[in-house]
Amino acid sequence: MARLVIFALAFFTLGASASRFRKNATVAPHVTKKCSPRLNKTSMLQRSTLFKSFVAAKRPDPTCKTGVVSLAGAVADRPQACCPAYCGECSDYPECDKVRGQDSANACCLSKVLDLECGGPAKPPANVCLKKCVDAVPPCIMEEGVAFEMPGVTSAAEDCNEAVGEWMDKAESAVKSGKGGAASWDSLEAAGKIYELAQNSSKKTTVTPKKNGTKKCAHKLNKAAMLQRSTLARSFAAAGKPDPTCKTGVISLPGAVAGKPQACCPAYCGECSDYPTCASVKGQDSTKACCLSEVLEMECGKGAPANVCLKQCAEGVPPCIMAEGEEFTMPAVTSAAEDCNEAVGEYMDTVENAVKAAEGGAEAWKKIEEDGAIYNLAQGNATKVTVTKK
Repeated sequence: MARLVIFALAFFTLGASASRFRKNATVAPHVTKKCSPRLNKTSMLQRSTLFKSFVAAKRPDPTCKTGVVSLAGAVADRPQACCPAYCGECSDYPECDKVRGQDSANACCLSKVLDLECGGPAKPPANVCLKKCVDAVPPCIMEEGVAFEMPGVTSAAEDCNEAVGEWMDKAESAVKSGKGGAASWDSLEAAGKIYELAQNSSKKTTVTPKKNGTKKCAHKLNKAAMLQRSTLARSFAAAGKPDPTCKTGVISLPGAVAGKPQACCPAYCGECSDYPTCASVKGQDSTKACCLSEVLEMECGKGAPANVCLKQCAEGVPPCIMAEGEEFTMPAVTSAAEDCNEAVGEYMDTVENAVKAAEGGAEAWKKIEEDGAIYNLAQGNATKVTVTKK
């Protein structure tokens, strides 16, 4: 019994001492560790292609738009660096010196990149030193005294509806850099003359309003949407795929022609209705492709000759006839934000088919694919270097 009492007293004494110690101890503040910004595969592809366009245009990259920026303060008293996008991140991570199986230390390893700053403390030779990003492209040194940050989310929704136009600029530079690429792009530009159509002067056919009295006008594509859908149409045709929902064209308004289904006209028409210039788009006879009433008259099985009749969209591509008894509508807004971050992947598929269709296009695309081998890098195994908080 005496032993139990002694044990209990000792236990409470130790507990009280520990309690006093905890009260007097200084609790270390919670330190939030920061990891270096890291690109996903889609971002690497996008930035690598943009890099080619900057090089072709001889433009510098002061904000590291074509690469990946290092963490602010990662190396004490030194500015940030901008590494090429294929590095994945700009830090001293374990594999930074052998990205893509080659010596990449002076491009991807942060400490090495900073040591190569022209006129920097390490005084590297002039023939190998790295310029400031205001004068060059990655690898380069960011402006001193300014903190640069990468966006928290890389998404098509951040492009403010400029994704299509920007991607065509990037694709142009990338394609032209390959053998036969210039001829391939010239072919695409020739097809792109559809955008010279003065759409603002087009008059729409007014459909008899319904009981609610609201007038509806035919769907009309903007230039970016026409470009995107025209290129997508080439990929559908090359793959022998039908277009049951008019994804590659422009759809007519439901009920525009009484007792008839909707039609899907090619994207270059701009809209699918009986507008004044529908018969002469691109300076040629486009009546049976763009003029709604004529397109509907060409439906197979409804009296049109079998050798020229238009199939259902479930079996073909525009111009075609939509499924009868169903009502199809186009999105009210055509925006990059609606692509659910699939804009880049889909656009590369469509551009690939369009480029390969032109003379020399296959070789041009092969070169782009070879350059794209950076995505074989197993990023999931990369270990980040934790920077000590100041």
